[in-house]
Amino acid sequence: LWLDQGWDFEGNHLLQKSVLEFVDEAVMPDWPRFEYTLRQRVYEIQQGNVTKPSKTQVLSPPPSPKVCTQAGHKASLFASDTEEIARQMTLIDFKLYCAIRPREFLNQAWCKSKLKHRALNLIC
Repeated sequence: LWLDQGWDFEGNHLLQKSVLEFVDEAVMPDWPRFEYTLRQRVYEIQQGNVTKPSKTQVLSPPPSPKVCTQAGHKASLFASDTEEIARQMTLIDFKLYCAIRPREFLNQAWCKSKLKHRALNLIC
């Protein structure tokens, strides 16, 4: 749950209230077990009983790249291992994804020229 990360949630009473209202109106009628879990997480955060994992705990180091180490081998995209190309592209995308903060999604800021400064990681 993004609530567990708490980067924008902890101390933001308006957001906490909005989540609880959402739970009451949208989640509770159809998913009572999920409603209970969400409500408990909000209450724990409000009480300060949750320790957030650090970003270093969440992110593990990437595996070693697969590269050809033969003498005289000329590096080429077409001669590279396809799995390694996909892995490197995924690592780049993941770094970009991790930079996005939940508040950047508010009010569709990425679509509005006067609000684009609020969603820099969504625009790049």
